Amino acid sequence: MSMAIGHFAVGASTTMVAFYMLPLHIRLRIRVAQVFIFVLGGFWAMLPDIAQFSNLMHYFNKEYWMKIGFIQQTRFSDLTGIINRINAFHDSRWANICFFHQFMDVTDKNDSPLVSGVLILVTALIVSYILVSDLQKRRLWQK
Repeated sequence: MSMAIGHFAVGASTTMVAFYMLPLHIRLRIRVAQVFIFVLGGFWAMLPDIAQFSNLMHYFNKEYWMKIGFIQQTRFSDLTGIINRINAFHDSRWANICFFHQFMDVTDKNDSPLVSGVLILVTALIVSYILVSDLQKRRLWQK
């Protein structure tokens, strides 16, 4: 299982690269929200790790959710099935749709800080490259 910051770094940097592969006129329209989009990419990569909170979710389900009056008569009165599906999603191949989450967990079984540090460094390099290229483009357009 890889560290969460490593997953976030892969998600954010992959989202950045995909964003900057879009045509310029599309990027300019959503320029204000680009940082928000990068952060969402990072959180998308960490989505299967919600399964790590399964004990807390079971406690919340048993102690609070199942005791709400108007929910007790519905299909959603017991969230155990949903929680079990979240756990199964984390351990399945389908977790790879969240920026190779399962692949990273299998590859980095020991939560290596070195691997996560390298991923953060790659993200920092991508951000630096994008900032420098944007500054150069702006200077060329102003002349």
